[in-house]
Amino acid sequence: MIKTEAIILSKIKYNDFSFITKLYSLELGMVSVLIRFSNSKRAKIKPNVFFPLNIVDTEFVMKNTRNIQSINYCNCVFPINNICENVFKFTIAQFISEILIKSIKEEISNPNLYNFIKETVIYLEKSDKPSNLHLAFLKDFAKALGFGITNNFCRDIPYFNLKEGVFLPIYTTANESLEINQSEIFSALLNINFENFENLQINNDFKKLFLNTMIRYFKFHFNDNFEIKSLEVLETVFKT
Repeated sequence: MIKTEAIILSKIKYNDFSFITKLYSLELGMVSVLIRFSNSKRAKIKPNVFFPLNIVDTEFVMKNTRNIQSINYCNCVFPINNICENVFKFTIAQFISEILIKSIKEEISNPNLYNFIKETVIYLEKSDKPSNLHLAFLKDFAKALGFGITNNFCRDIPYFNLKEGVFLPIYTTANESLEINQSEIFSALLNINFENFENLQINNDFKKLFLNTMIRYFKFHFNDNFEIKSLEVLETVFKT
């Protein structure tokens, strides 16, 4: 048995009394768990703690012979009431959770990555203006995974290359490169971070360009099946 802090990423119904959830944990990395729950007041596992990006304290019962593990208890560590009650924050939380599931496969401890994700959750919970947070997350998450973008845009090297993650002096192909005007916008938005995202005024077209470019960039580092279903919902919610 291993006690650890973890972040809830997803929940899929298994039957009327159980579901499978993915967690990213401090001690074990990515773990899939079968949760059996009871409506009893004395139950150690409450279904209402399993929502996207909730930070919990738990104890895994690990068996190397199975891919899906179990837990003895699961308690909330950092309340994220604002994320659950605010449609904009909840939509961002779902988007970030899906990005994490598609990107992280390692079942090993990575404290630096875990702490980055935890800090993202705290920023989202506390932010009064969260509409740009997911943009800052994508940029910094790429760096945390080891393929951060080099913002070397200038007049002589004006084309962003998605395959290389840098700006180049030549336009290669439509699949790999952005046009000059798109590259310039993308370069400007690469200055976003967790310290300034609340204060930046970004129109929807520029935001969509940055978001779609980052998703395409992630595809180069994973595979063409890196489709994010929550992206359409995210764009729709922030147009309203």
